[in-house]
Amino acid sequence: MLLENPPPNPVIAVVIGQGTYSAFQIKAFFEDKAGLVWVADSTHLPAESPATLVSRLGNFVDTHSKKPEDVAEELGSLSVSGIIAFADPQLPIAASLAELLGLSFNTPEVVAGLTDKLIQRERLSEAGIWTPDHCVIDLAKDSGAVADFRQTGLGNLPEGTLPGYPAVLKPRIGTNSSNTFLITDEACLASTCSGLVASGFAEQFIIEAFIGDHSSARGSSASADYVSVESFVDSGAVVHLGITGRFPAAPPFRGSGGFFPADLGAHLERDVYRLTEQSLAALKVRSGICHTEIKLTAEGPRLLEVNGRLGGDTEVLVRLSTGNSIVPYLVSNIVSGKSGAATSDFVTKRVAFRIAVQPPIEATRLDAISGLDKAAALPGVENVVLNKAVGTELDYREGAMSQIYSVSGSADDYDKMLALRQRVIDSVEMKFS
Repeated sequence: MLLENPPPNPVIAVVIGQGTYSAFQIKAFFEDKAGLVWVADSTHLPAESPATLVSRLGNFVDTHSKKPEDVAEELGSLSVSGIIAFADPQLPIAASLAELLGLSFNTPEVVAGLTDKLIQRERLSEAGIWTPDHCVIDLAKDSGAVADFRQTGLGNLPEGTLPGYPAVLKPRIGTNSSNTFLITDEACLASTCSGLVASGFAEQFIIEAFIGDHSSARGSSASADYVSVESFVDSGAVVHLGITGRFPAAPPFRGSGGFFPADLGAHLERDVYRLTEQSLAALKVRSGICHTEIKLTAEGPRLLEVNGRLGGDTEVLVRLSTGNSIVPYLVSNIVSGKSGAATSDFVTKRVAFRIAVQPPIEATRLDAISGLDKAAALPGVENVVLNKAVGTELDYREGAMSQIYSVSGSADDYDKMLALRQRVIDSVEMKFS
């Protein structure tokens, strides 16, 4: 249950920027549960949330060319009582400001372990939690095209430090599976790194052993062999909202949506929750809402990564499945560090789903799309969103953000949910260049 006597209409600072929801989406998300103050660098706002628009939706604190102390002082003058970020790139900013203002939030040191994949793996290993073999490749140290990464000194990799193949190459600090690649051999690694350097990348990537598929762990043929756990952390105590099942990803690792609750057996569910709690403790997470991704393998659950933020589809899936919104609990957690949530507050009544339809990996342009109106008219469908307009240039390297459209809804059981998912997909036709 919610905490007694929550502060009336608290003022929450929302740190926004590239990779986050639009300001309109965030304002609609909070509805009337909190007053919002927008925090961002006006020169790095996404096109859908320009400074002129954001400033119309509430007080706007521009961080451009300002010291964190000055930004904190301005927020303090606006009586801000909590702070949140919805995307990984903004978490360090929120942590720094929260520390200056004395607000409830994870410390900058903890946030480093939630956003930096290398630091996260090191801290998990120190706590005895299994992580895949991995090492860092530093593109900034490459002097040109990569013909042989060992001879060119790419990342100064000594012989034998690579994790083996297949492997996954991803930014050390990144989100939404953007610029994430399946590496099949040394030639593929050299070619991929060469392409990244040619595209202007000069940052560190992490390459790690691919965790193999385990089809017998799936609840159905339409389920992927990984799940995500949605949890509040209240002053270090973990309260799980539930486990989200995932639809198979589009190549190479682009998210295609999921369903709630996941169709796991009781024993596997307990193991997944236990690993999540161990991982959050190892990373010293004290507050907020977390989205923990776990692979289901023949050896048992294996951690993929812990994200110190709300999962992209968590709110809609939990609401459609349980009939209860997480927003009041999240507001309470933001302001006080305690959500007041209990697992019993989120009893599942239906199987909710969100489909995120990705273009083929080779597609470079959306030429036509039709049938979204048919999908919207199907019983059980609640919302249809077109994310890419006709004529939009496409690039699979955007990861999950390359999705063309998304559809959310619910059904009475898993079989009906999967049948509805297929009817949605069959209703929509797309053409690509």
